[in-house]
Amino acid sequence: RDQEGYLGGMSKLDAILARVAAPGEYFSHDHIVDEECLKQLEAAKKKAPLHVPVIANEIEHLTKSFKGTPILQISDSGFHTSRPELMKAYAIDQDLADKYDIKRWGYHGLSYGSIVNYMKSVDILPEKLIVCHIGSGSSVTAIYDGKSHDTTMGYTPLEGIMMSTRSGSIDVAAALAIKANLKLSSDEALEKYLNKQCGLLGVSGQSDDMREIIRLRDEGDKKGTFAHALYVYRIQS
Repeated sequence: RDQEGYLGGMSKLDAILARVAAPGEYFSHDHIVDEECLKQLEAAKKKAPLHVPVIANEIEHLTKSFKGTPILQISDSGFHTSRPELMKAYAIDQDLADKYDIKRWGYHGLSYGSIVNYMKSVDILPEKLIVCHIGSGSSVTAIYDGKSHDTTMGYTPLEGIMMSTRSGSIDVAAALAIKANLKLSSDEALEKYLNKQCGLLGVSGQSDDMREIIRLRDEGDKKGTFAHALYVYRIQS
């Protein structure tokens, strides 16, 4: 159905906000969707082929369905721009990192920002705070004086702690060993495997749902028990 069926017509919308999780300095800020934004999204598809195409397609459909309504690309990493450069860096040539935007951008920023804003509004925000965003995608962020100080996700949402179907941080050599032994045909196939077939699902061999993992653990299932223990350990460490 079109916008008339759901929203009563686009005349009732002042603007549309689209959450974007994409690597790069450009996407660490909010932008009005225009030709430059669409160009940047197209280029970002190659950097994060599993995440960016989805939101790019959504934005494309929105621009067609709601002509004349401003669409804003809202950065999911913007909250993390306050981090010291030390926390954003990989241990690589920093000229290379700056030239190609190869940095730890961090994600779930909209979630963390909303938590900070709420805690400020009810006057319960401490100087130092650790927040765990635990869901299908998971991350942990250290917040100092209301600003992001460090976070577990990096260049893409794949880095960091174990998630429902994502491996989290893994040695590049180990990832290449997976590619070779599974005879995966491309880097994109490897990235898809690490994003879609690992984490709770890969370790348990049965489910990516923590409720099911807990049930398996309580029933004495060895793989379910190990998946739960590894998930907890990765968050603690």
